[in-house]
Amino acid sequence: MSTEPARPYPPGEQEKAEYYDGLRNQPRLIARTSATPFVPNTTRDTYHFDKHYKQREPLTCHDIITKYSQDFGLDIISTLGNYPWHRFYPIRINDEMDIGRPVVFVIETLTDSEPWETSIEVALSCRKVIRLMGITDVEVEIQQVTQVPFANKELDAFIDIASKAAASTSSMVGEKANHLLLQEAVENVLPFSSHIGYEIHNIKSDKSGTMGLHLRLGDEGAHYGLTCRHVVLEGPSNPSVDINVDISGDKTTLVRQLTQRTAVSLVNDGVGLEDYCRKMYRDLTKKIYEWDKGYSTTEETAEARKSRCPTSEERERLPRLARLLSQVTEAASLILPMLHESRIIGHVAYAPSYAKSSRGLLLDWSLVRLDTANDFAAQRTNKVYIGYEEAERRDCQVFVKDAKGRRQSLFRESSKLSDHISDDGFLQITGAVPTPKDGNAARLPVGIRSMRSGLNFGMTNEILAVRRDSTGGKLVVWEWIVFCERNYTCFSAEGDSGTAVWDHSGRFVGMVTGGTAISETSWHNDSPVAKNDTETPEASASASFRVDAGRDLTFVTTAEYLFESIKEFTGRTPHIL
Repeated sequence: MSTEPARPYPPGEQEKAEYYDGLRNQPRLIARTSATPFVPNTTRDTYHFDKHYKQREPLTCHDIITKYSQDFGLDIISTLGNYPWHRFYPIRINDEMDIGRPVVFVIETLTDSEPWETSIEVALSCRKVIRLMGITDVEVEIQQVTQVPFANKELDAFIDIASKAAASTSSMVGEKANHLLLQEAVENVLPFSSHIGYEIHNIKSDKSGTMGLHLRLGDEGAHYGLTCRHVVLEGPSNPSVDINVDISGDKTTLVRQLTQRTAVSLVNDGVGLEDYCRKMYRDLTKKIYEWDKGYSTTEETAEARKSRCPTSEERERLPRLARLLSQVTEAASLILPMLHESRIIGHVAYAPSYAKSSRGLLLDWSLVRLDTANDFAAQRTNKVYIGYEEAERRDCQVFVKDAKGRRQSLFRESSKLSDHISDDGFLQITGAVPTPKDGNAARLPVGIRSMRSGLNFGMTNEILAVRRDSTGGKLVVWEWIVFCERNYTCFSAEGDSGTAVWDHSGRFVGMVTGGTAISETSWHNDSPVAKNDTETPEASASASFRVDAGRDLTFVTTAEYLFESIKEFTGRTPHIL
């Protein structure tokens, strides 16, 4: 007697809340075509490592990669009809302990407004479209997500000199510590500089984001900064209204480099680093002085004399420590006055409405016209500080040894990052990665530098996601999906919207337009303690603990789409400075 196959069932409240345990953005399950019974973590062993948490992985190898196309995407959009979808994409997702993670076709929605019967009907219809492509091992899951929109010449000259010094510091005893401290000083002043990745915000808004690229339009001499519209026009600005200063002449939407809170924090860090280095220098100076002036002539035991006697290495280190102190003092003195300056870098010049694209693409970009009239203002660059040692470390992760000891790249398209790093540790961004045909491509190793996440590396998924306007309109855009290079970490964080993503050869991959909220947690008496307030309301309302497991997803608007829409809106071709 044949048994009838299991049928999908409506998830209960616990399954909705806990089905995706482990994923950073804490999605809620709406409906799934699979019928595997849900087993909550609360029924498993109470030990943390015996619980099962979900984890995302790149597709790596699956038939859907070769069969995914724009026509398929249009079929899915047609099948979804009036359903309030936000984004869809295929990805591997399952318990982190499973060896072979199945591919799931994810449909994101921003609201749980539809009855389960409607949602499961949509999911089954989408699965049917996938089956018609000859793919039988992919299930469809609909999940509810929370949308998170994610200098001066003297300072730049200091960064150039200090970064070269940090790159050339030897690895001898004592010098390694100096090298790390000098790097810390460079990292601390970078957000005040002209190099991309610095924090920006509308002076009338509490929201902040990141400056992505510095551009020139056509033959115009003016320079512009590229970022997200929702970063610089947060608040009352109407998303359906264009901003074109060439026409309106309205220059009232001013943009500042660094919020006051961030600037104060960086200045305090700089002063703290200076105090730390000054104490090291004073302690060593005192030790040498007291020995030379007194201890060396007194009658003491040999052991006592030995403990007080400065070593030759310490004597050699003193002048190097003096140079380090001079450098960190200069760094602190350069950024301290900026606390009392406006740090206004320009005004919003162009910001098309989300519905402006003639190709039916969702737009979320803005150009800030940068103020270059100040003689003390540094030339804006598209350089990213990485450091040669960090570049070599990244190369070792991308180029691994085979059985014969030869290094082979894990990616089809990849070059050594260290080959593109200048002597002072910078990567120059030039050129752009073309948008993959039909929404699928080989994986790419990529990186970002932002105020929130610092320097981070990751890799793209083989298939691009399709996202539409959160208002439920017909505008869509293809987005790269980026994973962090390591499990249990994030590629981007809240506040990284607008950040430029680049590959190892310095090509512009695209701009971060959104990601997932992060909730850092720690254990105390077997209970989680929240470390910050960026957790989503849905996550904090849940009674069960969500461990930070699995790779976070970052969504990136492609460079080609951005440049095409900029040209269409402004009438001029954008060029990377």
